[in-house]
Amino acid sequence: MLGIQSPVMPGGAITAFDARDTDLFTRTVRLFAAVSSTTVRDHSDLAIRRDLVQRFPELRVHLTRHVAQAEHLVEELLEDRVATGRISLAGAPEALPASLRALVVLAGTTIRFAFERGGSLGGIPSDTDLDAAIALFRTVMGEAK
Repeated sequence: MLGIQSPVMPGGAITAFDARDTDLFTRTVRLFAAVSSTTVRDHSDLAIRRDLVQRFPELRVHLTRHVAQAEHLVEELLEDRVATGRISLAGAPEALPASLRALVVLAGTTIRFAFERGGSLGGIPSDTDLDAAIALFRTVMGEAK
């Protein structure tokens, strides 16, 4: 009914993540966004999808399941990159699983924020929208110290 499918890890997203052209948080947000975007084949019916979920809240369960699957895919990639030494996080080794989970949750929240702000392409956040959300989250977190 919603026209969504299980997320997959797009090959180009892995290559972009591994390119290390920016910091880990930004790369994780972009990776999560790329994985999440694979759940929808046709982004042009976003308004219809939003309306259906508002009218039938029980459909939100399906969306939540797909978000959880996307989170899992991103966490798996991060775990692999830590295990192979391609990325590292500060802190005690026993805190690593919680740190990776926190990074993925924060990335998902950043994407959701960009999405709720409307995005510049009919509701779908562009890279510019994501970058603006990332910058705002960094500012807020810096001020929250």
